Amino acid sequence: MSDPEKKKQRRHLEESIQKQIVLWCKQHDNPKFHGIFHVPNGDFRDKRTAIKLKKMGVKAGIPDLMLPLENGKVFWLELKTKKGKLSAVQKVVIAKLKKKGHLVEVAFGYDQAVEILERVISSEETNEV
Repeated sequence: MSDPEKKKQRRHLEESIQKQIVLWCKQHDNPKFHGIFHVPNGDFRDKRTAIKLKKMGVKAGIPDLMLPLENGKVFWLELKTKKGKLSAVQKVVIAKLKKKGHLVEVAFGYDQAVEILERVISSEETNEV
């Protein structure tokens, strides 16, 4: 399999994980998870659409999901496959978000994403965030 084919397959797997996580949040008993949303900054688009979206503020490297917390903080979650890696621009964006006081985590796979989300909400409920 060529490198572009591997990248496309990995992107498809990450999308699948993200859909599962969003569904998990919507179905969760704790309504605090229901506010999670995706900022559509990734994916491939035709050139005209890409130019338009860039003018509208789309930026590379923004984490996949955002969850506003009740304490006023913002939690970001970047999803990767178990073998996935952050791009250089993702590393820079995550570092900048953390420097501004945002909570940012990277999950490698569905199970780790669920663990992270449960920990973040639990920490918020005990004022440890």
